[in-house]
Amino acid sequence: DGLDLFGPAEVFSEAVLRLGEPAYDVVVAALGGGLIALTSGVSVAAADLASIRPRPTDIVLVAGGSDTATDTAAADQALVAWLARAARTVARIGSVCDGAFIVASAGILDGRRAATHWSSCERLARLHPKVRVDSEAIFVRDGRVWTAAGVSTGIDMALAMVEEDHGRKLA
Repeated sequence: DGLDLFGPAEVFSEAVLRLGEPAYDVVVAALGGGLIALTSGVSVAAADLASIRPRPTDIVLVAGGSDTATDTAAADQALVAWLARAARTVARIGSVCDGAFIVASAGILDGRRAATHWSSCERLARLHPKVRVDSEAIFVRDGRVWTAAGVSTGIDMALAMVEEDHGRKLA
């Protein structure tokens, strides 16, 4: 979903503008790279995820989308393996909305409290019983793992990350 992607991206980009320094470098990535069609029909240029080496300072956020799109992504072994490797290295990893299904498929949410869209909570709990789904939270931080319930809460979550990094005034 475009707003799952663009909401947090705009928060981090605005932080860079206000700080006057490259505190965040927003990169949209997908396996294979190229143009990615969003649910709105808008296309976004994506870097090839296979060429990205996660760093300890990185934040990796997985955007949600339609059930079909998230199910396909959650079943993609290369994507799931990349996320599992990244989770061992990056400062933060998480999801916006139904991106939680993809992150859960990588085992990243096992034993953790997590949020997803209210209409998907039961399905996430059923498909991933090791995840403690919080149907009331707008976003959840469980250690280095962050999950947001939906579009606007993805923005809230990104603002909380900026606040943690640079203080409340900037956020």
